[in-house]
Amino acid sequence: MKGVISFFVLFFIPAMLKSRDTSAIETREVDRLLELSFQSVLKVNTDSSLQYALDALLKSEQIDYSAGKSKAYFYIGQALFDLGNYKSALKYLSLSEKEKYTNGNPLILAEIHRVRGRIYGSMRLNDPSIEEFKEGLKHINVIDVKANRDYLTSLAYDNLTNIYKISGLYDSVYYYIQKNRALLQQMDESFIFRAWINLYGNLGEYYSRLEQYDSAVFYFNKSLYLSKKYEYPYTSIVYQYLGDMELERANIDSSIVYYALALENLEATNLNNELPDLYEKISIAYSAKGALDLAKQYRDKGIQLENEFSKEKIEASELALKVILSKVIENKSKRTRRIVLVHAGSFFLLFVVGFLYFMRWQKINKTLISEKEQEAVELKENINESFESVFLLAQKNDPAFLPRFQELYPGFTKNLLEKHPCIVSSELCFCAMIFLNFSSKEIAQYTFIEHRSVQTKKSRLRKKLRVPSDIDLYHYLKSFA
Repeated sequence: MKGVISFFVLFFIPAMLKSRDTSAIETREVDRLLELSFQSVLKVNTDSSLQYALDALLKSEQIDYSAGKSKAYFYIGQALFDLGNYKSALKYLSLSEKEKYTNGNPLILAEIHRVRGRIYGSMRLNDPSIEEFKEGLKHINVIDVKANRDYLTSLAYDNLTNIYKISGLYDSVYYYIQKNRALLQQMDESFIFRAWINLYGNLGEYYSRLEQYDSAVFYFNKSLYLSKKYEYPYTSIVYQYLGDMELERANIDSSIVYYALALENLEATNLNNELPDLYEKISIAYSAKGALDLAKQYRDKGIQLENEFSKEKIEASELALKVILSKVIENKSKRTRRIVLVHAGSFFLLFVVGFLYFMRWQKINKTLISEKEQEAVELKENINESFESVFLLAQKNDPAFLPRFQELYPGFTKNLLEKHPCIVSSELCFCAMIFLNFSSKEIAQYTFIEHRSVQTKKSRLRKKLRVPSDIDLYHYLKSFA
């Protein structure tokens, strides 16, 4: 018997040790492939990143390596988004999120929310996009390593800057630019140079919209300088901003040159999801120059590519809405369970007392409840009608808008004028429209002025009211309600 036991020990222990050695070698190979995928992301080499991630996923599935599968799914999703394949990108992000390794790992969870937020933003699902970025920030805040925490926070601020830009909320754009700038100033430039490149580009675009072109060019040049200094290959967005600025200033030839540089860069980096918008800009520039054949050529290219993406976006939207809905249901379920656990005993006692009380005063309660419900309905109808009326007056630029607004929100007007008695009637009307959460684009449309003029008026109002640059003007005005 001892001989048999010795045989099994001698036979199986080497096999087990060999298995462990093989597994360790295989996991190291997966980790090596994932590191190569990550480095390809940093170099904006999407095809290479995707291929390394696919190889890592195949090997991870063979040895059931959860960390490898989690990271590979994420890198594949990120690469597919950059290539314009939104639906598949969302699927791979969901696979990464469900992987065992991901649970409780704040870094990869934060990254999943960040990329998903970017996908939603590209599909113009602005509110869900903002929610994803803010959900990502919650995970970032519990990351142990400060350098990683700060860098990912900067990325989140940059993403929020861009989605608020898409939404036309430029007060929020400037707010997150300033928060990002304050954070980056505390960090080593060589570690976060990509974040500085993005920040300088956003600052240049912000000042360009204010028609402060010297400041805009200054920041655009700083962005391009850092790109060259650190050999960062993605410069398309800055060249697009420069092209937009020159087109706005009617420097058509210069705008075409910058757009051409942007197109050359996109073709080199293979970031297809940005191409339709760029083709449209080039078409507009050639149209302004009078080169109608070239304008049509680029417009047709943009339409063709946008049609291809539209099908992809529609299919991705269905999946995105399912994800969003499932999260709403999940959050509601979690809140319900917490409430039940905390208040179960109290609810039972209240139920007994309430039931006895209800049996005694049933008829009286029914009458009171019916009256209160009717009052609530009438009050809600009155509020909705009042808000709708003031909203329509603003849309028509009707002189009766301000008096009607003051009737509906007397406290706001009184408190604002007490704090800032220097405000004139036209400025008060402007404040009222901001208070009602009209976007800059809507204000421009309803008051028959240029969009940039609205931004200028906001800037002057901010100075007059002495509102600090890190405070959202909308939230500041809301505080007087």
